[in-house]
Amino acid sequence: MKTISYSSLFFALFLFAACQNEAAQANTEQKTPTTETPKRIISLNGSLTELLYQLDLGQNVVGLDVTSSYPEAAQALPKLGHVNKLNVEAVLALNPDYILVDSNALASPAIQQLAQSKEIEILAVPVPQRLDGAVTSAKALAQKLPIAPEKIEALEEEMKKDRKALTEFLAQQKTSPKVLFIYARGSKVIMAAGPNTPMAQMIKLAGGQNAVDNFEDFKPLTPESVLASQPDILLLFNSGLASLAQAEKSADEALLSLPALVQTPAAKHKRIISMEGHYLSGFGPRAAKAALELAQKLETAMNK
Repeated sequence: MKTISYSSLFFALFLFAACQNEAAQANTEQKTPTTETPKRIISLNGSLTELLYQLDLGQNVVGLDVTSSYPEAAQALPKLGHVNKLNVEAVLALNPDYILVDSNALASPAIQQLAQSKEIEILAVPVPQRLDGAVTSAKALAQKLPIAPEKIEALEEEMKKDRKALTEFLAQQKTSPKVLFIYARGSKVIMAAGPNTPMAQMIKLAGGQNAVDNFEDFKPLTPESVLASQPDILLLFNSGLASLAQAEKSADEALLSLPALVQTPAAKHKRIISMEGHYLSGFGPRAAKAALELAQKLETAMNK
C-alpha cells in the first residue's frame, strides 16, 4: 500500500536517513528527493499551484484542481475537479509522480484511493491561513522537491515587504468596519460566512471585523442570520457577485435587494466589494498583497 507522505514528518525522516551508515547511503535504490527533478506533478490546491510556479516548478505541473486559477500560464492545463470530487481516472491518465494536496484534504476518498498506487506519491502540504503561510508551504515542499534555498529566501523577503506595506497602511486607519462575506452561486445558494472561515481571517488581517459571530462556518443568508450584525460592507468573490445578475437587475441591484440585506448600512450606502476568490481566500504567496488591497477597498467603501 502506498504511504501518504506527510511533509511535516519528512524532515525528521530525512535527518534519520542521514545518520545511517555508508552502506545504507550507497544503496542505489535510495533516491535523494531534493536532487531528483520530478517529472510530473498534479496540484490539487490553488495556493500550492501558485507556489510551484513562483518556485520555478511550473514546467513540471501537468494537471490542476478547479481552485487553481493563477497564474495565467497554468490555465491551459487539464482541470480535474475539486479535491473532494476528483475525476480519479483523469488523474491517473496523466501519469503523475507526485500529487500535491493541502494536508487538511487527506480525508478525501479520492485521495485515499490514489494513495494506493505504487507509482504515485501523495504530498500533504500545510497551507496555513497566515500572511506568511506560503513560506511554511514552500519549506515543506522543499523536503521533497528540488527547490533552491535562495528561491525560498526570495519568497520570504518579498512577503515581508508586502506585510510591511500592509502594516503601514493599517496604522493610518481609524475605523474597523463590519464586513459580511457572502458566498453566492446564483440566487438559490447564498451563504454568510462565520468567523471560522478563511474569508473572516482575511477580513481581520485587512483591518475589518467579521460582521457575524453567532455561527462558525457558513449559514444560509436570512434576515435572522444577519439581524444583529448590521454590516457596513458586503464582500463577495467576483464570480459569486456575477452569479446574482438577473435579466431585469444588475448583480449589485440583485444583491442589495435581498430581504436579509435591504435594511443594513451596507445596502443603504451601496457598499459592495468583490475580489477574485483564490486571491482573497487562498493564503498563497500574494496573501499580504490581497490583504492590503482589501484594506484599501474597505477604506474607499467607508468613504461613501
